[in-house]
Amino acid sequence: MLQSMKLSGAFITVLWLAMASLAPGAAAPKEASGNQEDEQMNETISWIFQATIKPGSIDQLKAMIVEMADRTEEAEAGALRYEWMISDDNSSAQVHERYRDSAAALTHLASFNENYAERLMMLVDPTGMTVFGSPSEALKKELSGVAPVYMHKAGGFARDLD
Repeated sequence: MLQSMKLSGAFITVLWLAMASLAPGAAAPKEASGNQEDEQMNETISWIFQATIKPGSIDQLKAMIVEMADRTEEAEAGALRYEWMISDDNSSAQVHERYRDSAAALTHLASFNENYAERLMMLVDPTGMTVFGSPSEALKKELSGVAPVYMHKAGGFARDLD
């Protein structure tokens, strides 16, 4: 199913990130404004994107990861985490991503789609995506092509390492 999907709007990114608004480095919870869209836009969003690495593509993928990570770190202040993980046998990858809010995630997806999506899909086959937090409707629309699973916080805590 995911292998036959088409690139959607500004997306096909690889990712994870924290768990909603209490993740390390996140701002303290704010009083509810009563406007659900406003609250969604102010909550950190994270995701894990999983993919199978196509045979013979590992070296190209590793070079592309460096390029994508460098650009994201330099150009996107709202990107709080952008880390790729590769299995020991080089057959699968995950990207763990976390954004300040839905607007920052949308900014990243626009850049990703413009600069990397097509090239990345030549190197990997998507196998799944899980989104953590409460993304805005606009962000959900951008992610719809990957059919992600949405998870909301049910309880717990996160500690900052500092």
